[in-house]
Amino acid sequence: MAAGLLARQGWSVRVLEKHAVPRGKLCGDLIGPRTLSVLKSLDLLDLAVEARGRVVDEIRIFDERRLVGWGSLSRDGGGAGFGHGLALERAALDASLRDRACLAGAELLQGVRFTRIESQDETGIRSTALSDRGEIRFRSRLILGADGVHSSVARQIGLSRRNPAKMILGVRCYYAGVPDPSGALELYFDRALFPGYGWLIPLGEGRANVGVGIRADVCARRGRSVRSLFHRFVETHPDLSRRLARARRLGKVEGWPIGLYGQALKNYGSHVLLLGDAGNFVDPLSGEGVYGAVESARLAAATSEEALRAGRFDAEFLSRYEARWRSRFEEDFGLADRLVSLPYHIRSLSSLALWAIRRMCRRGIRSSAYANKVTGFFSGTIPRKAALRVDFILETLLG
Repeated sequence: MAAGLLARQGWSVRVLEKHAVPRGKLCGDLIGPRTLSVLKSLDLLDLAVEARGRVVDEIRIFDERRLVGWGSLSRDGGGAGFGHGLALERAALDASLRDRACLAGAELLQGVRFTRIESQDETGIRSTALSDRGEIRFRSRLILGADGVHSSVARQIGLSRRNPAKMILGVRCYYAGVPDPSGALELYFDRALFPGYGWLIPLGEGRANVGVGIRADVCARRGRSVRSLFHRFVETHPDLSRRLARARRLGKVEGWPIGLYGQALKNYGSHVLLLGDAGNFVDPLSGEGVYGAVESARLAAATSEEALRAGRFDAEFLSRYEARWRSRFEEDFGLADRLVSLPYHIRSLSSLALWAIRRMCRRGIRSSAYANKVTGFFSGTIPRKAALRVDFILETLLG
């Protein structure tokens, strides 16, 4: 996406893609309302691709036994952006963005993996990549590191971070023959997974993405792998196991680490910016990474264009990227990080948090407007700070 935005403005851009494309991407396959709004505002929401997705306009919440609440993804209660999400396999979204970048003039090099930074001076940076034909050397003015949670670019500039307290381990598997969940994102706040949750995301025609996510240090503390928790979840949850009884798995159970926003500290260096998962732009409350990826791409492209026009690629000039992403993310993602960290640091708060979730669900059954606020907090369409307002707290406790 960043390559496409820069190529639109006439800059020479190369995309180094270490895999042959198209390729799959480990993901929950849900494009949330915020992400749809960003893509639409930049004219990057391909109508043909959008038509392939499944509209998701409701969140259903389960505890370890049954359905306990639901709410709409509408804009009721002061939310902003789309009134729905879109269930769409990441390969389709990525292919659309990649094709648009190439049409804008970006050059795509497939099967080329960035390896190291050789040297840099005031005018540019020299780097090396590896292809099946051997090493390739590049000279550029900027490197945008969008190479994931195990970012080689971040490691080269000393900004790679691995704090288990700020990382989630997620696994997912595709299923076919699942009874149609009617366009609802399903969240499972099972005590065995908490603090963390399970999900079912409907992809249409009886297909679904089913998975779990839990913090890395919690898995280590419990001595349980996230895969074992996944298998226990799909096999023993009363409602989900019944619905999956006649479904069949499509492929294998796959997992990946996710770096949360709590690790997003310095994301730039001389001639270098870090985007998406490489910069840890993942919503700590929902675990959604696509919104942070597209928004950081937009901000990085804007900063890059200013640097290219000014001929300034030093860290001091590029620090305006951090000012931008903090202005965009800090209030919401920062608060979410502090809220979700409490049950981890104070174990007794886990039971209180589960009680609060059930309380909000029961209150939501009696008031659709209240339920829509709760789903808005989770999806990010309503500012998280609104959850701390006295009127909302009183409505939760006394309503």
